[in-house]
Amino acid sequence: MKPQTLISMVDYVLLQNDNWKREIDVMTHFNNCVNYAQSLQQPPTIADFIPSVYENGEYRVLEPYQKTEAEIFADENAVCRVISKAESQYQTALNNVKFSGWEVRYNSVDCIVIGIEGFEVTLRLLENKTQYLSITDFTKKDPTEDELLNFEQLIKHNIPLTERGMEYFNINI
Repeated sequence: MKPQTLISMVDYVLLQNDNWKREIDVMTHFNNCVNYAQSLQQPPTIADFIPSVYENGEYRVLEPYQKTEAEIFADENAVCRVISKAESQYQTALNNVKFSGWEVRYNSVDCIVIGIEGFEVTLRLLENKTQYLSITDFTKKDPTEDELLNFEQLIKHNIPLTERGMEYFNINI
């Protein structure tokens, strides 16, 4: 099965129309379409691509939590254990990632670059503390970089969604 990606608004309406013929009422159909359109207009963050947290006006990339031997033993033997703040924070951030397959390529105080085959997303912290998010498409002969203002811009790139992304955008195919 091909990984699910964002789809155009037209395709989404037609998908809802197919669903409507089978199971949902007109108002649900309408609300799904409006909600999808509103979701596409939301600005993405680096946390939509990789586990990270927003603290003190900037994003911090989270490293995968490494369980101790005691934690591994407790998990494998169904022993109750306390979940650490770091483990909980990482798991929450991981569960909120909407797009799959991204990896950190560069990480500094004022710049984070993440990538997936053919694409890079860059978050730059500008002097006035505003954040600039861009996507570079390397799949073309001449790579292009565009400011990433909303999720709708990602449709043309066919970037795979996580299960959380499928839920967030209400895409059920």
